[in-house]
Amino acid sequence: MLTRDGAGRILRARWPPLVALAATLGYAVVVIGFGLDFRPLHNDEGVTLGVASRASAMDVLRVAVDHRHGPPLHYLLVHASLAWRYDILGLRLPSAVLGIVAVAVSYGFGRELVGRAGGAVVSVVTASSPIMIHLGQFARGYTAMIAAAYASAWLMLVLIRTGKARWVVPYAVTALLLVSAHPFGLFALFSELVLMAIFAAVRLRHGLRSQRRLVAVVVAALVLGGLALLLLRHLYSPLQGKYGVGSGGSVIKLESQRFWERFGDAVSGSSHVGFAIVLAVATALGVVALGFRNRRAAIFAAVWIVLPLALLSVLTASSRDFAPERHLSFLLPGYAVAIAGFALELRARIGPRFGGLVAAAAVAVLLAPGWVADHNELANFNADLRDASLYMADRFGPDDVLATTSGTLSQAEDPRLIGAYAVLAAPGSSPLSTWQHAGSVRGCKLVRRIGQRHAPVGAVWLVMSVPDPRPVGQALRTAGADVRGFGTLLVASAFPRQPTVLSALLTAHYLYRTAVGADPAAYDVRRMVRLYRHAAALEATHACSG
Repeated sequence: MLTRDGAGRILRARWPPLVALAATLGYAVVVIGFGLDFRPLHNDEGVTLGVASRASAMDVLRVAVDHRHGPPLHYLLVHASLAWRYDILGLRLPSAVLGIVAVAVSYGFGRELVGRAGGAVVSVVTASSPIMIHLGQFARGYTAMIAAAYASAWLMLVLIRTGKARWVVPYAVTALLLVSAHPFGLFALFSELVLMAIFAAVRLRHGLRSQRRLVAVVVAALVLGGLALLLLRHLYSPLQGKYGVGSGGSVIKLESQRFWERFGDAVSGSSHVGFAIVLAVATALGVVALGFRNRRAAIFAAVWIVLPLALLSVLTASSRDFAPERHLSFLLPGYAVAIAGFALELRARIGPRFGGLVAAAAVAVLLAPGWVADHNELANFNADLRDASLYMADRFGPDDVLATTSGTLSQAEDPRLIGAYAVLAAPGSSPLSTWQHAGSVRGCKLVRRIGQRHAPVGAVWLVMSVPDPRPVGQALRTAGADVRGFGTLLVASAFPRQPTVLSALLTAHYLYRTAVGADPAAYDVRRMVRLYRHAAALEATHACSG
């Protein structure tokens, strides 16, 4: 029978993997259970949906490589997930699952580098990161990049420590996955190859003759890793023209206060610069402390963090699409190791009696702003969009049309993708589930999109998000539309005078104009007035019939 003393001994002996397990399960619960399939689609998620929803995996790969010149790994994973279930959960589930994998793998990586206790800290830091929480609910390849970064770095460290050839192929596979997940994985892999060379040189400093097997293993790993780097760099090379690489200013301006504020905000979870400074100091002290007690970990953390920042400060690009909170997420392993080094140093200096408690309290203080940010991120969702989509799907007829969705959402959430969300949320039995949403198309493309059923048009549906839905909803009802409100979202439907595409366009134009009359500040809805007036004029003159 297990006694209290026996349970205490087991917990004291096995607390690091138990903490890592709790961190992994906790991350899984909050990411999957709080808002994964409720949030509106981000601009970039529309790109993921457009590529991953192709008919076949080969078609997805062709579009990803030949047209988007983007990371094929995540597109293929989302394609497989959408084949399982074509809805919002299917779109975002790969990111959530790979985030869970990243947290789980981070313990093994941390244990290899800074011991069992350090591995537990690494897993907690990874699971608690506001960046990880956000990216786990974001249908792009960032969590795949982070998971592959942890896995490939772990295998690289094991390969150098053991010198066994059996680790070469697994390492090469994870290195290929790393650079296939996102273009910024190239910087992570380059840092990894540099670290491999450094660690191998340290082990070989006493002579090559007695360690020929290690030399062969390292050379093979470096060659395969280098080939993965060059292969994916060639794949991503057309993106240089798109983002103006080689012209403009530095991608990262290390002297820019704006960059450090934005990056610090993302890492710490707080907009108060003081929290970011404290976290930066703890990170630096952790690297310094590791330099005295664990030089391998210190070298890893320093190179993993500093080398990519230095490279990106030299690299120039004219595009302003760089987002440090996402594109620099691969730095997380180095940051987590540094924080683990800080915690381990505190525990060692204070002593065995209270050192663990003080170290745990210090880590909690450092991560507290991030936990608050995680709470705000997870609590900042509601079911309005999903409820509106299901309401419309339940009433959407086989001849009905959904016009361009519009309005005002949170930053980087595209109102044009409300229609895509509604289609994904619709049950398979609803005609809405087969509707090709209008997105951002205009002109003749919009005319064809509205007439995609090639049948007499039924009801015209509009979905818009407006700051003050009451006067807009009342005005639409007065105009003869059937209106239902869901928070700031309005779902309106009306039958055109005639069952034609032209009449449907004119009906949508009339309803949009009515909404603008009730709320002149609805600038995005005002764009729809011009958009549908132009499309109706094209259809009236048969300009799109060719």
